[in-house]
Amino acid sequence: MQVLDWMRDTLWGDDVRRTRTVISLVFLALSIVFLVGVWYWGGDTEVMRDRWRNASTLFSGSLPVMEYPPLALIFIAIPRIFASTVWGYEIGWVVMLFVVFVVGLEMISRTARTLGYSQRKAMWIYAVLMIIMLEFVIDRFDAIAMVLSLGALLLFLQKRYPWAFVVLAVATLVKVYPAVMFPVMLICLARSEGLKGAAKGFLAYAATGILVVAVCWIIDPDVITNFLSYNTDRPLQIESSAASIVYFLSRAGLSDWWIQPAVDVGAYGSVNLRGDMADAVADTILPLTVAVTVIVWLLYAVKAFRGSREPDMRLMALACLASVLVFVAFNKVYSTQYTIWFYAPFMLVLIMSGRRFGDRMAWLMIANAALGLLNYIFSYKILNADEFTDAGMLILLTRNAVTVILLCLTVREMWRCGTGRDDPPESAPAVTPADRAD
Repeated sequence: MQVLDWMRDTLWGDDVRRTRTVISLVFLALSIVFLVGVWYWGGDTEVMRDRWRNASTLFSGSLPVMEYPPLALIFIAIPRIFASTVWGYEIGWVVMLFVVFVVGLEMISRTARTLGYSQRKAMWIYAVLMIIMLEFVIDRFDAIAMVLSLGALLLFLQKRYPWAFVVLAVATLVKVYPAVMFPVMLICLARSEGLKGAAKGFLAYAATGILVVAVCWIIDPDVITNFLSYNTDRPLQIESSAASIVYFLSRAGLSDWWIQPAVDVGAYGSVNLRGDMADAVADTILPLTVAVTVIVWLLYAVKAFRGSREPDMRLMALACLASVLVFVAFNKVYSTQYTIWFYAPFMLVLIMSGRRFGDRMAWLMIANAALGLLNYIFSYKILNADEFTDAGMLILLTRNAVTVILLCLTVREMWRCGTGRDDPPESAPAVTPADRAD
């Protein structure tokens, strides 16, 4: 009876717990539907095709060479521990990502409670965003890195600075993109705790990364060098913001163009836009991405050091979101699942904003995810992935325009912070070390 009472109180004790349980059950049901659909139609998921092969190589005594940072191997290995067949591995992977989803849901709930935001609203927005991206959540790595990034931001919010940087380093070693939030967090720490405090955060991040990289380098250097070269030498991926513009310029006769299938040698497993203009953009876009990202960091530094020494966590969250948006919007790759990357800093911004700004950003983020899903269904499912059409590219152009709008609104809100023209919550309790127990 005590166990039943505990389960009832934990899962159904009040409106917040009931909402959390309902959302978890909905996500679980949709995950099962996904598995049944793959089995019934004889589908081939990325997990079954690529991750199973990586896991088999790992369990045969060798490190697989892949495009992901080395700690991704831990998550590749977990389902393989419990399954010796490809279908068992697929089920184990979905179970693992369901757990990741629930962990993220609980983080969102606790953060909303701490900051005086509606827990139920925060959880539902998180759930809607994750459900729209369902296939990419349970068939990719991106949700794992996102929830780790969310954990790092929440640890920073609770002033557990060393652990925040350790977790951020772990997230970076699963997917590279969380690294763009590192300078923002470091600047915030330098402003509030001084250079000594910032040095501790830097050492926690660097030591974690160096330790993992050094061990993997000793075992097999290709594990490190492959994912770095993989992400720097790629052509212009068809879904990127630049490609959606170059495509229509090329179609207007300003350049030759052709679409490179994902199976071609040198395609890096993605459909790419090729031609004189597309290739020139691909060669120059990385420095532009770096330059714009640095400008965001500098803007944040100016705003942070003009304010009080007490860290403005909302300003930091906005800067983290802007950094990730820039990294994706200006990059030469913008796969559909990259939308998941925005969710960690976005949810923190949402919880720490008033309704005027927060609701506008929520609707735009939902639109961004929905357009990405529409593109995936239209161009990859209904049509052959190697036959992108004007209609499909128009969907992508709209999705990418929404991303740029999200970026512009985020940067504008950063600039307005502290001027009285921004939109923070009307009242939010300060987060103190006492909140760490939560």
